[in-house]
Amino acid sequence: MNDIYFNYLGTQSANILTHIALIDENGTELDYVNTIYNRIPVEWEIQTDGTLTPTVDLLFDIPGSGDSANPNKVAGFRMFDAETDGTNYGGKDIQIKEYVTDGQYTLPQDKIFIHFNNVDIEPII
Repeated sequence: MNDIYFNYLGTQSANILTHIALIDENGTELDYVNTIYNRIPVEWEIQTDGTLTPTVDLLFDIPGSGDSANPNKVAGFRMFDAETDGTNYGGKDIQIKEYVTDGQYTLPQDKIFIHFNNVDIEPII
C-alpha cells in the first residue's frame, strides 16, 4: 500500500473522529452531565502519509471530587464520532492525574497522532 491509500484512510478517519473524551482508571468516560466536563471537538491535520494530528492542544475542564480520599481521575482518552453518546473508536491510556478541586487537563497536539501502518498483502498465485 502507498501514501495515496493511507492519505485516503486519514481523510476518512478525520471525518469520523470528531470528538475526544477523557476516561477514568476504569475506562469509563468522565461524567459529562451537569458538570464542567465536555468532550472536545477535534479538527485534524492530515499528512500525505495519512497520519492525523490535532490542529491545536485539547484543553478539558475537569470537575474536582471535593474529597481528597476519592479524587476524580483522568487516565486516558478515547475518540468518538459525536459530542455525546456515539461510537467509541478507542484511544490511549495515559498517566493518571487526580482532581480534588476543579482543574484542567491538556492533551498536547504534538503528542497525539494516528498513524496507519503498512498493510502486507500476499499474492494468491
